Amino acid sequence: TAFIKEWWESGDEVTLITRPRRFGKTLTMSSEGQNIADNERAGGMEMNWEKYFPPGYAYEMERNGAGLLLGLGAVLSLSFFGRLHSAVDNLYEYRNRSRVLREGVLAAPFGRLVAEQWSFYLPLFLFLAATVIFHYIYYRQSTKSIYLMKRLPGRWVLLKSCVQGPLLGLLAAAALAGLLNLLYYGSYLLVIPRECLP
Repeated sequence: TAFIKEWWESGDEVTLITRPRRFGKTLTMSSEGQNIADNERAGGMEMNWEKYFPPGYAYEMERNGAGLLLGLGAVLSLSFFGRLHSAVDNLYEYRNRSRVLREGVLAAPFGRLVAEQWSFYLPLFLFLAATVIFHYIYYRQSTKSIYLMKRLPGRWVLLKSCVQGPLLGLLAAAALAGLLNLLYYGSYLLVIPRECLP
């Protein structure tokens, strides 16, 4: 707004803002503090996590918990290689101490081998859904800032503030799962003989 521009350009050491209760003084100043922090960090490679969470929210434990669950899901999904190994073993039989490809046998379809992969990320998805609720509850605590958030000109500011961090986690999980599935599919094509592909 014009007030913020005027205030910023004045360069005053102290500014007294006289407005009635629940007018948004604290929210405006915390947003402005966030902008200042963003500008100071612009030169570095550090990620600005604060902008994905409600103002003043202690997000570090939440972010670290989501990262841990994401990593756990990725590690558990590596069990694909065990299923792939079993699928390859089913293609061969042993004759006179040598391994021979069975005639007319087809490998298990790739989709069946990765069908359970999403379940490894289920704890992360539940955690992210719970954080949306925690973010909303955060606004209902002591200061009653929920009423101010509902009065802001942008209709979706409250919703955006509650879901932005969890959506970032969901996108990270989708990107990681997609990359792992590409790796798994490449491995599948590499080890399954061409004549056995379904």
